Amino acid sequence: MIFWSKTPDLKTKEGRRKKNRQDFERMIAHKEHMAASDAARDSKSSGSDMSGNTEGINEDLTAKAGQIAQDAKSISLERGKHIVQMRGRIRARRQKLRSKGKSAGF
Repeated sequence: MIFWSKTPDLKTKEGRRKKNRQDFERMIAHKEHMAASDAARDSKSSGSDMSGNTEGINEDLTAKAGQIAQDAKSISLERGKHIVQMRGRIRARRQKLRSKGKSAGF
């Protein structure tokens, strides 16, 4: 995860992008951490048998990691679609105001 030295300036477009990116990375890291702690808790409760066989646990963790990666990808795609929709709504609202002869710079 990337940490910037100071909080980004939210008045600029670049600053807002940076802040959104930070929030997104923080959310992904949190999801990964929670999934890893869930996996650790599950492996502790099931445990390895007395002979020390841990193959099943490793397979479970590998499957869990793959699921986390897939979730992160779907979240980012969903977020991208949402941003595109918002841009479209803003553009439509500005166009409507412009056609009425009002200022569109809200």
